[in-house]
Amino acid sequence: MNKKIFLALFGMLTVLAAAAQVKKIELVASGLTCSMCSKAINKALSPLPFVKEIKTDLNKNLFVITTNDSVFANPDDIKKKVEEAGFSVAKLYLEMDFSDEPVKNEQHLEKNGYLFSFVNITSRTLKGKIRLQVIDKGFVAAKEYKKFSGLTHLKCYKTGFAEDCCPNEGTTGKARIYHVTL
Repeated sequence: MNKKIFLALFGMLTVLAAAAQVKKIELVASGLTCSMCSKAINKALSPLPFVKEIKTDLNKNLFVITTNDSVFANPDDIKKKVEEAGFSVAKLYLEMDFSDEPVKNEQHLEKNGYLFSFVNITSRTLKGKIRLQVIDKGFVAAKEYKKFSGLTHLKCYKTGFAEDCCPNEGTTGKARIYHVTL
């Protein structure tokens, strides 16, 4: 009997964890001048373990990445690969499923291996597919990063890691925080 309950709970948790993964990533790259540039980015991103498929829109320098649900989709890995290919990230969006999760401005939310801090939002409850824009340094243009810097007082925005601004969050100085807006 206990084994059946455990298996049922494990199955439900597995379904919930899979539902919380990043489903799709939209990357706008800068510095592209031709179709060979987009091929270089595709080639750099394809080996990442969470990349299932990449669709490219050359007119918008947009790369839509469908993810492998069973692997953590690391935005820092995307940024690193794009930069190694000789380009930079102009914008990065993560699409995730949420289920009635309340968020507030400058509040941290842990979500299936990610630690998010919301910037420049009004309090709301997230439900369904939500598109988050990563606004950390290197994920937006310098001008946009400076704009968002003026909209938050959290020290973690400058470093990307837990700081003394978030002691009650249960985080440590080594916890990576992705600052996002809706």
